[in-house]
Amino acid sequence: MASRRSWLVALVALAVLAGGAAAAYALLGGAPAATTPAGAWAAVAYALGSGQPERVHDHLDAAGQDACAAIARDAARAVELVDAHYPEAERARARAPYADAARAGGPSALWLLRATSRGWLDILRSDLSGVAAVEESGERAIVTTARGSRHELARRPDGGWGLTAFSAELGRESERLARDLVLVARAAEDYARAGPP
Repeated sequence: MASRRSWLVALVALAVLAGGAAAAYALLGGAPAATTPAGAWAAVAYALGSGQPERVHDHLDAAGQDACAAIARDAARAVELVDAHYPEAERARARAPYADAARAGGPSALWLLRATSRGWLDILRSDLSGVAAVEESGERAIVTTARGSRHELARRPDGGWGLTAFSAELGRESERLARDLVLVARAAEDYARAGPP
């Protein structure tokens, strides 16, 4: 029994050195719980290393998750209003700014769309090594990887921890889209009142 355990420990250590945290967690049977900062980073590494980058959305902080949900929802509503009320000649132009987010199909898919187009996945994939240190201060923490990358995380209301790096940009997009949606809705009401041309 002891030698089998020793072999398992050696195999996991080798996986961490050779392939990073994702390989080690794959050997152990899956992603760890994100209830600690180290566990959250390991879950991010596992999602990326196992070919499931959309799952990184599950390990964003609450602000990032909320922004992804709002963007997907508001973009879908904007396209719906344009398609229902705008004149045919104006629909393609009016729909264009919202079409990709509306087609995404939900918060995780929206995250993947934005993370791919903005290079965020490349940033995260550049260092999927294991956790070397954690500096925790109240509701915030910084995880430093074995290769020296630093990732800030925040505690979510559900008790999990999530990455904060992308939340500000997602939040700005969400706020911009909420303002746009008000304008789209007003124009849709005007077109509906005016009736067909």
